[in-house]
Amino acid sequence: MACTKEVLKTELFVAIERGDMEEVEQIIKRFPDLINFKAPNTWTPILFATRYGHLRLVRFLVENGANIDQRNPLHAASVTNFGNYAVVKYLLEQGANPNS
Repeated sequence: MACTKEVLKTELFVAIERGDMEEVEQIIKRFPDLINFKAPNTWTPILFATRYGHLRLVRFLVENGANIDQRNPLHAASVTNFGNYAVVKYLLEQGANPNS
């Protein structure tokens, strides 16, 4: 992975959308500060992972420091077409604030 950090910012969200755990791990390992990176639309990796119901990615992001109260990922997990009870349950168990 010889990409620049700027390229990897976009690739991180593409990898999350695909559910590509290996690529997400590689990007975060290389640039840990991207764990809470805000895209131009203010979405973060945790919001994107919850939107697509990727529980494994959500767990990885939380375990590596994703802010679970920033722009409420619970909302993203529960109201989209990809709504996922397991993701909502996990975030609540991790202490996500349903009112944030």
